[in-house]
Order: sequence, then structure tokens, then C-alpha cells
Amino acid sequence: RGEKAVVKSVRRYARLSVLLLLLTACSASTMAYPHLSSDGLYLKVPKSWKITNTVDLTAYEGKNPDQSAQDRAANVRWQEAYSPKYVSPAKVFSISAGNDPVVFVRVRDLYAEERDAVSLNSLRNAVVPTVSWAKEPAKYAYSSIIDEEKSFQGGWGVHLRFSFQSSESAEDPHQIMDQTALLSPDSSTLYILVVRCSQACFTKNQKIIEEIVSSFTVRGAHG
Repeated sequence: RGEKAVVKSVRRYARLSVLLLLLTACSASTMAYPHLSSDGLYLKVPKSWKITNTVDLTAYEGKNPDQSAQDRAANVRWQEAYSPKYVSPAKVFSISAGNDPVVFVRVRDLYAEERDAVSLNSLRNAVVPTVSWAKEPAKYAYSSIIDEEKSFQGGWGVHLRFSFQSSESAEDPHQIMDQTALLSPDSSTLYILVVRCSQACFTKNQKIIEEIVSSFTVRGAHG
């Protein structure tokens, strides 16, 4: 009887230890997981980072006097931005260098004419005209770091990382932009993830940036 009591006590202690470990692991998580369930999209960002939400970003885009830009914005289904400090929509959509990483994720449905014209180069140009910059690298202090094709369950796209200078001013610091642009299998939806900041900032925060970039996953819309 004494041995049975000891065994029960050991088993109870073991179960309690496992439970405590699980609870500790959950509570100790420092990451948040933004996602769009309808498209099987998710990524992870530090839980402490501030969010610039879809409503504010869309409202800012709505002020653009360019009708074609407004039309494209109207087809955005989801977009958010994250940074250690709150970043205004104007800053999110600018290409000026910052001292903190800015993460921007966007899901937009494409028009029929866009679907017909999409290519690897148009995906490279999804945020800034990298194809043109690559032809005049000195003008933009442009340098390609990564340029690779990506695929996911029938979809495809490109992952780029490059350094550039957003103006010719010597006071404008060089920055690094990491961009992933993916197209859904039926060419109807564009998925974009951008992480950028000044070159010094990128180097300083490269570990967490790499973690964010590698976490970006699109499993595709549920049937």
C-alpha cells in the first residue's frame, strides 16, 4: 500500500510538473501571431510592438487623389503594420529610412487586367521599382542582397532584400528593405510582407527581422 501511494504521488507530481512547464511556456511567449484565417496567412511579431491597424491605413490611403491608387486600395482585404514604437500611416507608406524596424503586411485582390500582366518583375516592383533601380544602381545607391523565387501550395512569388537610398541627399541614410510578394494559385490575390529600416537599424535588429520574415506563411484560401 505504501509503494502504491508513492507511485501515485510521483505520477501526480510528474503531471503537475508537465502542466506547469506548459503554462510557463505559454505565459513566457514574447511573440504575437497576426493572421488572416480565410487565406491561411500568418506571421509572428514581438508582442510588445505597436500596431497600425487596417482601418487607419485604409483611411489614409483613401486621401490619395490618384484614382488608380484609390481603386487598388479599395481591393485591399487586410493590412497592418508593426513597430517597436507606434508608426503613423504616413510613415508606413513612405520609403524614408527609420531608426526602428517597420513591418507591413498586406492582402489585396487583383483586377483582371492585373492578373493577366503579373510576372516575377511586377512582383519585384510591388512596393518600389526595384527593376528600374537595378538598371541605375548608382542613382539610388541600390544593391541587391537577396533575390529568390518562392512557392507555396501552387502559388508563387519572390523574396527580395536590398539596400537603397530614398533620396540623393547625403543626409538621407541608406536603408534595407526585405520584401516578400506572393501570388495566389489562381492569380487573384497578392500577399505582401515588407520589413525595413536604416542599414544600422537592420543590422542591429537582424535576428528578430529574420524571425519575422521566415515566419511569413500563406497556406491558401480554404475551399
